[in-house]
Amino acid sequence: MPGDIFWRKRNRADLINWQLAKLRTFLANRVLPFNDFYRERFKQAGVQPDSFQELKDLMRLPLMSKADIVPDAENPNRYRQIILQPTEQQLKESLTLGDKAVMLWRKLGRGQSFRDQLYDDFLPVHLTFTTGRSALATPVLYTKRDVDILKLAAKRIFALSGITRGEDTGVSVFPFAPHLAFWQVAFAGFEVGLLVVNTGGGCAMGSQGILRLLGRLQPTLLVGTPGYVYHLVQLAREQGRSFPQLRTIVLGAERVNEAYRAKLKEHLADIDAPEVKVLATYGLTEAKKAWIQCEEGGRYITYPDVEFFEVVDPDTGEQVPEGEPGEIVLTMLDGSGSVFIRYRTGDLVTEGIVYEHCDTIGRVAPMVGADIRRASEIRKVKDTLLDLNELHLMLQGIPEILEWQVELRKRDDDPFGLDEMWLKLALKEGVDPEFMERQINDEMHNRYEMHFDRFLFYSREDIAKLLKLDDAPKELRIVDNRPR
Repeated sequence: MPGDIFWRKRNRADLINWQLAKLRTFLANRVLPFNDFYRERFKQAGVQPDSFQELKDLMRLPLMSKADIVPDAENPNRYRQIILQPTEQQLKESLTLGDKAVMLWRKLGRGQSFRDQLYDDFLPVHLTFTTGRSALATPVLYTKRDVDILKLAAKRIFALSGITRGEDTGVSVFPFAPHLAFWQVAFAGFEVGLLVVNTGGGCAMGSQGILRLLGRLQPTLLVGTPGYVYHLVQLAREQGRSFPQLRTIVLGAERVNEAYRAKLKEHLADIDAPEVKVLATYGLTEAKKAWIQCEEGGRYITYPDVEFFEVVDPDTGEQVPEGEPGEIVLTMLDGSGSVFIRYRTGDLVTEGIVYEHCDTIGRVAPMVGADIRRASEIRKVKDTLLDLNELHLMLQGIPEILEWQVELRKRDDDPFGLDEMWLKLALKEGVDPEFMERQINDEMHNRYEMHFDRFLFYSREDIAKLLKLDDAPKELRIVDNRPR
């Protein structure tokens, strides 16, 4: 991609120093002049933008978390406190000589007035939502500047995945929603100039309608969530459909492990698509963009010009050594709208950020390991902390299982009763249900010293209905029906 600074070669030290310099400039010229929330945080910490000369200096500024922005009934507008909202006078007073030169060029070259440039950089024009267990969804606001960065990330994702204009066509089965995954893919097609049909997923077009589209279009690219893509491929296999042109699948919104990839490829071979490359993405609503693996099973390549990642001990908040496990912390280096500085994402990574040479792109890049899970999915079940992320991967990796759903509930529906775990299964033809019960519970005992209280067996079609693959924006894989 000629002209994209992302592809420039730097050694590790130069790359980190360049990022720190961008951070100092971003904080001094954009964040602190236009945001009371961050100005107060810096004042209380006794730090200034030029305090950050080395990586360890970042720890002088306290971490922030979703608690600082999540709206609730008492303060539904809490999310607004991290939005950059300068007045025209504030912006004029903060401009550097370089800023003034750029704005003059935009005025003379593009005919943009100062006010239009102000709107481009700071007026919200788009938003997505980060969801969780809080009372209200949290909006993340984009300006036109942020949308341009989202488009840039989209172009980089396609370039890294080997998608080529004039050779590839794509189908996205992400649901129509104000969520990052949908918009990242939509902008990718627009920016690259590639035909990408955004179907809206099963809840909009229906699985049968999508399969008919795939048959007519014969795309080379399919994009969606792991569960729904797997569902489509199984349906195609059962119906004897063939998609020989398919060569790349890009997955988002959920974790992907090697067991899932192997099962998916086994079914892809049955629909005449044996050589498909399956790549996962890591999307972060607060970052307003996503990243893709450098290769199958590889690390995610991040963008050093627009964000900076740290990995910290989730208990102490201290930075961990490069490559070590911990919680991902996001700091933006560009953009406006909602801005996140030293933000605890709640995402736990097994292999933390590293600055190493990547053979895929031929240069040193900041990369993060692919094994990422949500801290919020570690819940107490039967008085034991159970990582639902790991449970998901365990069940996903059992080859005899076609589809599954876990339900957490209370015994006899008594809100004060004991926790129970029910497992609903669709098995491959010929698999003995009693054998699977023993095998799964033996594995549960070995891993977690607990077991499923009840096994229920369904056809794959009926499990698909329970998962609401054609009805809900996201499949209902693990359902917690316990009273709260």
